[in-house]
Amino acid sequence: MHPAVGQKLMGSLKGIAKKALPVLGSALGNMIVPGLGGVIGGKLASAAGVAKSVTAELLQPGGIVTTPLRTGQQWDAPNGWAPLQWIAVDGLRRNGQTRLAEAIACRWLVNVQNVYSQSGKLVEKYDVMTPGRSGGGGEYPTQDGFGWTNGVVRKLMALYPTDAGYVSLSQCIDPTRE
Repeated sequence: MHPAVGQKLMGSLKGIAKKALPVLGSALGNMIVPGLGGVIGGKLASAAGVAKSVTAELLQPGGIVTTPLRTGQQWDAPNGWAPLQWIAVDGLRRNGQTRLAEAIACRWLVNVQNVYSQSGKLVEKYDVMTPGRSGGGGEYPTQDGFGWTNGVVRKLMALYPTDAGYVSLSQCIDPTRE
């Protein structure tokens, strides 16, 4: 790939991260999107600050919401999307926030497992505020069998095999306790 094309692509991805996560803006986008800046300002303390913001603003019983806004649109609360769970888990892990990364992964895995147990399907988005339900909202019905859900679930199961066997959110670690 030509360097100019790569720079344009990375700039586009930063823009997407900023739009998808407006509450935390570019700081969260730069920290959790792998390869887009790493730890903010090169300081681990910044990673801890971002983790604190993620915990306060986005973390829900079934994973993280894309935004805390409730607009009825598919990208807003109460929905969580597999790619954003992965971006958050991977970025937090890379920046030393392993407890929060595992908590997000565990909550997402249990949520997906509960929906799958009820419906026999993996879907494109999940309600992370009321786990055990498919997501909703937007301009079309929730889609079945999305590849990104399959891929993210497989990767999280490989990273956290113990959590992959959990069936209850109460089994997941509490990221606020040591």
